[in-house]
Amino acid sequence: MAAGDKGQAKFPGLAVIILEVADLDKAVEKWSSLGLGPWLVQERSNEAIMQGRKVSNRARWAMAPLGPTVLLELAQILEGEHVHNKFLRERGEGLSALSFNVENLDEWLAKCKEMGIEPLLTQARKTGGRFAYMDTEKEFNGVMIEFLEGELTGLDKVEWGHRFK
Repeated sequence: MAAGDKGQAKFPGLAVIILEVADLDKAVEKWSSLGLGPWLVQERSNEAIMQGRKVSNRARWAMAPLGPTVLLELAQILEGEHVHNKFLRERGEGLSALSFNVENLDEWLAKCKEMGIEPLLTQARKTGGRFAYMDTEKEFNGVMIEFLEGELTGLDKVEWGHRFK
């Protein structure tokens, strides 16, 4: 997967830096005190495949732009199962994942499989496309890699600072 290797695709661009938090509102307040924002805060119920079995969860997350192409995401799972609350239980708050935009998720899943890296969780996005969190914590300094199929669409139309439920 390394960029520049003959015959291999260039590694995709960073889209989102994901931090696990125990209390989303407190975390948004803390990051906002540094001048970060505006924030898009959402709450949703989701279904996913986690390590081969169907799981469901209810989650809250907040996103703020760090620049023209990268977002900071604060994630809090309220109930159910997800890689986010597994990470929080086992390691506490902090950096859990780096998310990359890809055009073809299946291609990146196959590349990872060749390296012995399996998906921890796969899920369809309600706005179209899919994503997968890869089991990369041991190989990549405790950080999961997430591949997002397609762009994070509609962010240019988001009313930043609006809260969705």
